[in-house]
Amino acid sequence: MKHPPPLLSDTRVEAYSASALRFVCWVFGVLARWGFSGRSQKLRDTLHRAERAVELTLFLHAVARLGPLPNKKRRPISTPTGFRVTFSRGHLFYKRANIRARKASAPDRVFALLDALQHPDRAIAYFLKRIRKGLRSRRLVVAAPIAEALFSACVAARPTLDTS
Repeated sequence: MKHPPPLLSDTRVEAYSASALRFVCWVFGVLARWGFSGRSQKLRDTLHRAERAVELTLFLHAVARLGPLPNKKRRPISTPTGFRVTFSRGHLFYKRANIRARKASAPDRVFALLDALQHPDRAIAYFLKRIRKGLRSRRLVVAAPIAEALFSACVAARPTLDTS
């Protein structure tokens, strides 16, 4: 039985990490040259893009180490009465990797990104654990009970009135 080729090759992942490192070094060069204190919106947006690039690069490292994915049979999710399906956009997935230095100055945020790129093992282990556990984008949430059930219970309990 032939296995499918890996999703990402090691050379391609290294190229992505080199690109992210180049971008973070460019941001550091801009900070060193102009001495921004971190109050401008453009600088915050650029730092956010750099942090996102580092997070995605480390996630790609984890996917490359994972190898071929197992074939799991997925069944469609059906919702029982009183529940609804919600979709997650994965906001906390990257936040819990602790790559960003939140509420820090701009140079500290850049140094945190450089440290994450130099020592990626902790973040890659986190991503591998979450991928192997299974990424879920849908879940069931308790919703309001069905109106018919409430009204039918009220009608059955109320005595009928004679309208003649």
